Amino acid sequence: MMRLDRLAALVATVGPDGTSPVADAAAARWGLPPGTARYVRTSATCVYAAGGGYLRLVPAAERPLREVLAVAAAGAALAGAGAPVVPSRPSRSGRWVEPVPSPAGDLYATYVDAAPGPAEDPDESGFERLGGAIARLHRAGRTVGRSHMPAWPDVIRDVVRRAGDGEVAAAIEPVLRRCVGTLGPPTVLAHGDPQPDNAGWGAAGPILFDLDDLAVSWPVADLAMAVRDAQPIDALDTPVTRTTAGAALLRGYRSVAGGEPVQEWAVPLVQRLSGAVTYARLRIATEPGRAAEPGWLGALHDRLAATADRLRTALLG
Repeated sequence: MMRLDRLAALVATVGPDGTSPVADAAAARWGLPPGTARYVRTSATCVYAAGGGYLRLVPAAERPLREVLAVAAAGAALAGAGAPVVPSRPSRSGRWVEPVPSPAGDLYATYVDAAPGPAEDPDESGFERLGGAIARLHRAGRTVGRSHMPAWPDVIRDVVRRAGDGEVAAAIEPVLRRCVGTLGPPTVLAHGDPQPDNAGWGAAGPILFDLDDLAVSWPVADLAMAVRDAQPIDALDTPVTRTTAGAALLRGYRSVAGGEPVQEWAVPLVQRLSGAVTYARLRIATEPGRAAEPGWLGALHDRLAATADRLRTALLG
């Protein structure tokens, strides 16, 4: 989630018809005419549909260029290796990332293909297909270069440090050490957030997008995150893979991954780590405080802050 004051500044540039001069400036770098980009949503990035794909804008203050560039290059490499992910597309100048000025400060723009098919609320069969898609992503993620990608334990420590909550940092450190000690060093390039709403559901199966959380991780972390919504967000110690959706996901994953170990016993550990990341990002997003205007922004702040409070209670429990 983007810091809310930056989010509001970007949303304020969007006109009633969904166009934005900021989006037009970014679209021009990919040769797209003015007025063709239409606003979709803002969360961790500001997204516009344009020219059969999607422009994705992120403030430079939110993510350093090296991270944005690494994700864009890895997305293209994964797609080229057969992973079911949307590929990044270079600009007319041949760059994965283009800098764009805006009222919210400098932005980094990337462009990705659209995923075939609409979003879907999957049934058991759908979760099996999603499990298979994640297994194919992990298979490709073992073959592409990973040296430029962060390790998930480092991502966790960094974001929790930036949130400035020493109690949560102290609570999560032994969980991290146990994961590294028992699962071994993370070696797989994983999606990080392969939930059903981060996929387009076409005839060939789900195609994953929103690759911002790509990291060198453990397969079990992706599997737990894929079905996180099957139970309350602060239910960190109940293995989500024991839900109907989780069991179907595991069947689909194992049908493609074969004998690759899933290490399902570690689900509560990685749930706790994912909870820490979500908590820290929500705290950072709401750091500027509650805005009086516009009304939707204050309501969003309160909702995110309440979720962060629930997660903090669970993390310290």
